[in-house]
Amino acid sequence: MRVLVLAIALAGCYDPGVEDCQFTCGMPGMACPDGSECRNGFCRTSDALTCQNDPCAGAPEPPPNCSEKFPLLETNGCGVVCPSTLDPPMVQAACGPNWRAGILDNRAELDRVPVTMGKHWVGAQRVSTQFQWFSGAPVEASSWDSGFPNLTGSACVYMEGSRHRLRNDRPCDEDQPYICTYPPTN
Repeated sequence: MRVLVLAIALAGCYDPGVEDCQFTCGMPGMACPDGSECRNGFCRTSDALTCQNDPCAGAPEPPPNCSEKFPLLETNGCGVVCPSTLDPPMVQAACGPNWRAGILDNRAELDRVPVTMGKHWVGAQRVSTQFQWFSGAPVEASSWDSGFPNLTGSACVYMEGSRHRLRNDRPCDEDQPYICTYPPTN
């Protein structure tokens, strides 16, 4: 019994510290441990500009006036949030040529976008009776918010920041912030 109490007491005092880039962060519920801060999707303890395991390290500079890069699940994939407002036809031109209008292929990637409020245009639209990414891939059913897609709604798709899900009930000529992702092709 004394050994167990001693082991518990020692375990409670053990603090191995946090290594630079040891943890990813930025998704809901994924905060950094004390002694580190979330930068570019990784918990950072140093002032180095990139992590060795940062998938965005090889990405080009983001489009003008866009946020720091954040990692996506796609190999070497990353994204940026652009707070300036545009309508969907202008988003691809603003993201390109090195980036593309945000293609967030699944629910897990939507959760990685570091916004908690607002509407942000992404690179998806209705083609006939289906929704697809600008790459031609279909939008996963799990990516949609409850009650969406709305086939009588807009052809343009946005991410609802507070829910990290897709919707299509805003007019395509409405200016909103947007998301760009890299690499520019699938």
